[in-house]
Amino acid sequence: MDNKDRKEHEKRILNLAKLQDSIVTHMIDQGIDETTFECPLCGAAAHIYLDKRWGYYSYCETPGCFKSRQ
Repeated sequence: MDNKDRKEHEKRILNLAKLQDSIVTHMIDQGIDETTFECPLCGAAAHIYLDKRWGYYSYCETPGCFKSRQ
């Protein structure tokens, strides 16, 4: 991965983090504990699950794309 590709990838990861924060805020406001959204990295379906004990868990259906827990 060259420098230009790396910067683009980092930008997409940052956008993913912002999108997840926005979705989680909406889910909390609406009382929703799980939802599906379009992955901004690859376009596949991605999922977020909320849990009062540990925050949220999200992942993309594309193997190796992303998984995160906050």
